[in-house]
Amino acid sequence: RRVAADWGEGASDAPLREGNGAAAAVNDATWRHRFFSGVFWSTMGGQYSGTTSGSAVVGGIGSYTWGSTSQMVADVQGWLDSPATNFGWIMIGGEAATATVKRFSSREAIDPAERPTLTIRLTTCECVVADECDDDTVCTFDACGGGFCGNTPMPYGDVNGDGAVDIFDILCVLDGFAGNFDTCALVNLDLTPCPAGDGVIDIFDILAVLDGFAGEQGCCGP
Repeated sequence: RRVAADWGEGASDAPLREGNGAAAAVNDATWRHRFFSGVFWSTMGGQYSGTTSGSAVVGGIGSYTWGSTSQMVADVQGWLDSPATNFGWIMIGGEAATATVKRFSSREAIDPAERPTLTIRLTTCECVVADECDDDTVCTFDACGGGFCGNTPMPYGDVNGDGAVDIFDILCVLDGFAGNFDTCALVNLDLTPCPAGDGVIDIFDILAVLDGFAGEQGCCGP
């Protein structure tokens, strides 16, 4: 389950198979403490989510995998969005029965192959056209190349992305107004309303390119 509060790692190191434990050292996490000896869990045993992120049946000595779940994905996404909330997961055994204790290698295991590993597989959708690369700002030139999106800052009105606002940009927006997007993509012609556009090429987009041609920066200026 996802841990809900920060916790420490001190210098304690139990001997041999570690079943007898060792005296807590400064900053160790214990059953009572988040940081030994002065910071306590709000509930003894740890503060963690009431929702199970994943489960596995653990038997004899070997390697075990906790398969992906929607909650596990949500946990990782939450940590990505807010790294300060990443306190890891806590493994909870079958404590309703006796003799269920298990020992797992940690990140400090001598053999790297025994250390816990979080594997993330990211599936991306390749773009085909520039309109799939809209980043909701008219201040970048949106392009699709090799299946990947690129969003490059551009001068306001530079709808063809050549680094300058000139007659070719004016011709491009006029083509777009007529429904022709062969030269310039709709996503780059759609300059108004600033900063995200409205999905329509109209007289206001033509005026925006003319403003850019005159040196105006619209909402993209300093």
